[in-house]
Amino acid sequence: MSKSQYQWTIFSIIATGSFLGMLDSSTVNVALYKISQNLNAKLEDVQWVITAYMLILTIFLPLFGRLCDTFSKKKLYTLGFILFAFGSFLNTTATNLPILILYRCVEAIGASILLSNSTAIVASIFKNQNRGKALGILGGIIALGGMTGPAVGGILINFFSWQAVFIPAIPIALVGAYFSYKLIPDNSLKTIYKFDTPGFISFAIFMTSLLLLTTKARLWGFYSLKSVITFVVFLLFAILFFVIEKNTKCPLVKFELFQNKSFTLGNIALSLSYMGLFANGVLFPLYFQEILRFSPMEVGLLVLPFSIALISTAPIAGNLAGRYGSRILTTLGPICVSLGLIIFTTFNLHANILLIVIAQFLLGMGNGLFQSPTNTAIMNTATKENRGSASGILALFRNAGMIIAVSMAISIFDTLLKIFTSHNINYQTSYINAYHITLYIGIFFSLVCSIISNIAYRKKLS
Repeated sequence: MSKSQYQWTIFSIIATGSFLGMLDSSTVNVALYKISQNLNAKLEDVQWVITAYMLILTIFLPLFGRLCDTFSKKKLYTLGFILFAFGSFLNTTATNLPILILYRCVEAIGASILLSNSTAIVASIFKNQNRGKALGILGGIIALGGMTGPAVGGILINFFSWQAVFIPAIPIALVGAYFSYKLIPDNSLKTIYKFDTPGFISFAIFMTSLLLLTTKARLWGFYSLKSVITFVVFLLFAILFFVIEKNTKCPLVKFELFQNKSFTLGNIALSLSYMGLFANGVLFPLYFQEILRFSPMEVGLLVLPFSIALISTAPIAGNLAGRYGSRILTTLGPICVSLGLIIFTTFNLHANILLIVIAQFLLGMGNGLFQSPTNTAIMNTATKENRGSASGILALFRNAGMIIAVSMAISIFDTLLKIFTSHNINYQTSYINAYHITLYIGIFFSLVCSIISNIAYRKKLS
C-alpha cells in the first residue's frame, strides 16, 4: 500500500466515525412518536432521548480532544467505535424510557470520542494542500451526517420498528474499531495528563444549563423562574470555568489557542454558519409535509441536491484553501447559503421543484465552500502538540452551533406561529409567514458569518 493509499484508508475510517456520530444525533428524531407509544411515555419526556445524547456528546468534546494530545490516538479512536457500537446495541434492548436514555448516554460518549478526535487525526496524517482537501471532505461529511439523519431515520421507521434506527451503526462501528486499531498510527506524546476535575465539573454544569436554556426556555416561558435560574447558573459557571482554566496547570481547554485571531473568529463563524443553515434544515421537512403535502420519501429525495452539492464542493474547496487560503471561500460560502434561503422565502402554497433543487444545491454548495476552508484554517493555527485540543474545541463550537440553531429555529417559528394565529390569520398563512421570517433571521446569521470569516483570515499588513 502506497503512502497516499494508506492516508486515504485512515481517512475513510475517520470519516465513517464522524458521519456515524453526527447521523445518530438526528436519525432518532423521527422515531420519537413510535418510541413514546412503544414505551408508554409522554412525548415531552421522550425528547430526552435526543437531549441527553447531545448533552453528553457536547460535554465530553473538549476532554477527549485534550486526551488526544496525550494518549494513543489509535486506542482512543478504537474505544470510541466500541462504545458507540455497544451503546447502539443497548438502545435496541431498552424496555423503558429511563434505560433508553441511559444507553443513549453510553452511545454519546463513543460519539464524542469519534467527533472530538477526527479533525486532529486527519490533520496529523496529511500535509499542505492534501490536508486542506482531506479536512474539506471531512467537514462536508460531518455536516452531511447532521442534515441527512432525519431522512435516513424516516426510511427505516417507514419499513421497520423504532429500534431499526440504531441497528445499522452496530456492524459499521465494529468494523471501524477493527481497522482503527490496525491502521491508525500510535503516536501519543507519552506525557502525563492530570485530569482537570474542577474544570470538567464547571464546564458540564455550564453546558447543561446552556442546553436547557436553548431547548426548554420556550416551553417554560422565557421570563419564568426556571428560565431565569437556569440563565444565572449558566452565567456563573461560565465565568467559574474560565477562571479555573486560566489558573490550572493542566486545563481542559487551552485558552492560549484563542489568542490567535483566525482560530477564535473561525470558530465563532463556524457556529454562526449552522444558525443560518439549520434554520431551513429543521423547518424544511415540516413545511413541505404539513403545508405542501409532500410525502416523507419525497422530502428525503429533495435533500439529495444538498448532499450532492456538499460532497462535490467540499473536497475542491478544501484543496483550494490549502493552496490559496480560506478567506475568499469562507466569505462566499455563507453568501451562497443566503441565496438558497432567499429562494425558499418565495415559496407559499406551491413550490416549483426546479427552484427547490436549485435552492438545495446552493445551500449544499455554500456549506461545502465554507466548512472545508474553515476546518483547514482553524487546524492550521494549532501546533502538533495542540491539535487534539484544537479539534475538540472546533467540534464543541460546531456542536453548540447546531444545538442553538435547532432550538432557535423551532422557538422563533413556534412563537411567530402563535402570534399570527392569535390575530385571526388562517393557519396556512400564519405557518408560511412564520417560516419565511425564521428564514430571514437565518439569512442574517449567514451574512454575519460571511463578514466574520472575511475578517478572520485577512492577512496583516506589514
